[in-house]
Amino acid sequence: MAAPKKKAKGEENAAEEVEPKTPGELAEDYMADMMKSLNVARSHAIKLTNVPYGKDLADSLLKFAVGMESLYKKMQQCVDTGNTAKLVQYHAEAQKKEETEGAAKAGKSELMS
Repeated sequence: MAAPKKKAKGEENAAEEVEPKTPGELAEDYMADMMKSLNVARSHAIKLTNVPYGKDLADSLLKFAVGMESLYKKMQQCVDTGNTAKLVQYHAEAQKKEETEGAAKAGKSELMS
């Protein structure tokens, strides 16, 4: 086994400093999670179509998915136009919607399984 290469004197402390993300960058990162969330809601809705008494929950999940998709489109438009203030506003709205509606519906769908 070969010995590890020795670093030059200046390379020892050459670690990159990480800058904190801006609210706009956090919102853009969250958009990928939004797509996952609405796709999970849609897949649960499809699974519930054949479950007795599952129609109401399936309808609620689809409504949640459509709402999240609408917010995603608004956020994408803000990214395209560079409107960070609106992007951050929609990000907060989407997080609140996912925490309240998404968590409740996910819990109900687990009970139905």
